[in-house]
Amino acid sequence: MQARGESFASSFAFGSLMQVMSFVGAMVCGHLVDRSGHARAWLCTWSVGGALSVLSLVLMQDHWVNLLCSAAAGFFIIGGQFVLNNFTAASYETHMRATAVGMELAVGRLGAILGPFIGGTLQQVFG
Repeated sequence: MQARGESFASSFAFGSLMQVMSFVGAMVCGHLVDRSGHARAWLCTWSVGGALSVLSLVLMQDHWVNLLCSAAAGFFIIGGQFVLNNFTAASYETHMRATAVGMELAVGRLGAILGPFIGGTLQQVFG
């Protein structure tokens, strides 16, 4: 956010806002999944919401857009991850449940590690 013209304190606030909104997003998504019983549909909706919020951050640059899209990214992306963990646990039999959730989190962690590396490499090649 600092590279986008935000102050250091403001940039820190964006990260905090994402964490707060992730809690709210998890509660809302979890409530909707529990009430409707359509976990896949809601998780897909949350994924699309997260993709749109990140795409908006890429395409538009304004303080309020940064603020709104950072909040939406936390709400949808991180909030959906919490519900995805529960969905994965509920999708497997008891004796495989821990392995399934562990593998899900391992793949996510691998993406979190390799994503910035690949993004930085692409930026150096094409930037």
